[in-house]
Amino acid sequence: MKYCTQCGTQTEKDERFCLVCGAEIPDVKERIRKEDGFNRWWLLPIITLSVILAGGIIIHFYLENQNSETIEAYQTGIQHAEEGHYSQALEAFEKAGSLKTNFQAAKTAKEFMKVALKVESKIQSIDELIGDQAFQEGLQLAQEAEDQLKPYKGEVTQRLLDRIISKRNEVQVAQIKQQFSENPTIDELKILLWQIHSIKADKSEELVQSMEDRFINDTFSRASENLQDNQFTTALNIVEEGLRYIPESERLKNLKSTIEKQKVAFETEQQKRIEQALSQYELEQDQNKNNAVEIVKVEAKPDEYGDIVVKGEIKSVATVPIQSVTVNYSLYDENDELLTENETFLYPETLYPNETGKFEYIHYEMPDKVSIEINQVSWFLDEE
Repeated sequence: MKYCTQCGTQTEKDERFCLVCGAEIPDVKERIRKEDGFNRWWLLPIITLSVILAGGIIIHFYLENQNSETIEAYQTGIQHAEEGHYSQALEAFEKAGSLKTNFQAAKTAKEFMKVALKVESKIQSIDELIGDQAFQEGLQLAQEAEDQLKPYKGEVTQRLLDRIISKRNEVQVAQIKQQFSENPTIDELKILLWQIHSIKADKSEELVQSMEDRFINDTFSRASENLQDNQFTTALNIVEEGLRYIPESERLKNLKSTIEKQKVAFETEQQKRIEQALSQYELEQDQNKNNAVEIVKVEAKPDEYGDIVVKGEIKSVATVPIQSVTVNYSLYDENDELLTENETFLYPETLYPNETGKFEYIHYEMPDKVSIEINQVSWFLDEE
C-alpha cells in the first residue's frame, strides 16, 4: 500500500501519479534510498546549539571581567575615602555602581560620600565664620555636620567626627579669646576660666596663661587688701576660691599659708597685748632691730594693660628662717606727690638664711610714670 507524498491520498501499487493532486509517486526503493541518505536539515539545530554555547562562554568571560572591574573600582573608592579624598571616592563608587547596577554596597557608599562632602564643606566654612567672629553660627554649623553623621558608623565617620569636635573646640577657644580681650570683670573671668579648662583639646597656652595670670593677680590683690584690714576669714575665702579655679598656683598657696600664719600671729598678739599690755607697734620695732633683710631690687612699671606692676626681691641675711615677710611702700607721681601707700607679702612664705624672695602687686588706674619708695619691711621669726 502506497500513499501520495504530497497530499497523503492512498494509491495503488502500480500508479506513478496521484489521482487527486497529480503529483508523481516515487518508487518505494528510491524513497527508502533517499531516506537512508544524510538529511541536511540536521545542520540547523547543531549550528544553533554551537552559537548558544559560544555566546554563553563569551558572556561568562565578559561578566567575570565586569565583576573584576566592579570590585577594583569599589576598593579604590574605599581607599580614597579612608584618605579623606571624598570626591575621588564618589567617582569610584559611581563607576562600581554603573558596572553592576544591583551592587548595593556601592550605592550605599556613594550616598555616604555625598554626605561626607557636605560635612567637609561645612567644616571648611567654620574657619571663615571664626575669622568673622561669628562664633554661634560656627557652633551651629558644627552641630549640623555632626547630626548628618548620626546614621553612619565606621572609621571614615569617626575621622569626620573628630574633625568636627576639633573645629568646635577652635570656635570655643576663639570666642573665649575675643571675650577676654574685652577686659571682663572678675566674675566673667571666672566663667571664661571654667570654659577654657573644660575644653579637652589643644588650646592656646599663651591665652590660658594670660587668663590665669590676670585672675591670680586680681585674687592676690583682693585678698591682700582684706588681710591688711585683718579680715582673715574674708581673705582666706578669696584665696581658696581662686585655688578652686587654679589649684596649682604656688603664689596663691603661699598667700593662703601667709594668711593662716598671720591670723594665728594676730590672735596670739592680741592675747599678748592683754597679758603684757604691749602694742603691736612696739613688737614690730623690737623685731626690726634685728635687721634681718636687705632689699635686692624694686621697680614699678606699667604692664600691657596700663596697670602699674610693683615687683621686687628681698634677701634674708638672718641666721634663722623668717616667716611672712611684708613690704610697705609708697608710690609717687612725676611731681613726687604721694599716690598711694601699700603693703604686700613676700613669697615663698618662709625665707631661709641667704635666700631671696619676691613680691608683686598690681595697682589699677595709676599714671604711667611713677616712682616707688620702700617704707618698711616686717617679718616673723620661728619660735625657738
